[in-house]
Amino acid sequence: MKKLFATLFGVFFLSAIMIGCSKDGDDDGGIVTPGGTGNENTDVTFNLKSGMLENFGLYGTSGRYELDLTLVTESLVLPEDETGSVTGQGRAIYFYMISSNKNYLDNGTYTLSTTANYPLNTFFLGEYTLDLNSNSSDVTNWIEITSGTVTVLRNGNTYNISINCKNAKGKTVTGTYIGTLIYFDWDIVATIHQKILKANHHELLLNRANIWQYPIL
Repeated sequence: MKKLFATLFGVFFLSAIMIGCSKDGDDDGGIVTPGGTGNENTDVTFNLKSGMLENFGLYGTSGRYELDLTLVTESLVLPEDETGSVTGQGRAIYFYMISSNKNYLDNGTYTLSTTANYPLNTFFLGEYTLDLNSNSSDVTNWIEITSGTVTVLRNGNTYNISINCKNAKGKTVTGTYIGTLIYFDWDIVATIHQKILKANHHELLLNRANIWQYPIL
């Protein structure tokens, strides 16, 4: 997939954690214990406080846009411009969503697509981490989402997003976000778009400035 399997380089992240949550998956609001490992054997509920939406242009046939949705806990600060990066330490979750409009997510329930054409109101990749740390050079354990839904209700610029998913171990991954989304349009300039396609989502979060060093194709 574009971005996902690109080569990572530079210092880009993250130490993983052993979360101290109970078996029922209570969220700690983004407070993490350094030095542990990510745990895919634990139910997780995200207490999400901010988010961003990034347009990567048409996906395949006309009328289907890839909008990458990233949501984070309170202790993480999202970038305010195209060269900024996420700062702080906390939890994060993202989805590659397919929508009919490049500027916003369509209302509806998005399901994980297992087909190559990725229909509207689906997502084709989802991952989460229990310890996104902008000050660490360690590689975190991003955990893949293997089933579930993301429900979107948009009223103007305000989104109500509900996550109800599972990982490969069958553990639940849930969360709710209510608020606006920071928006980036990476498809405005073709040369910029081609640079972005060489990166993966992990690098986009923590080493965004490095993207501008890619040669123009």
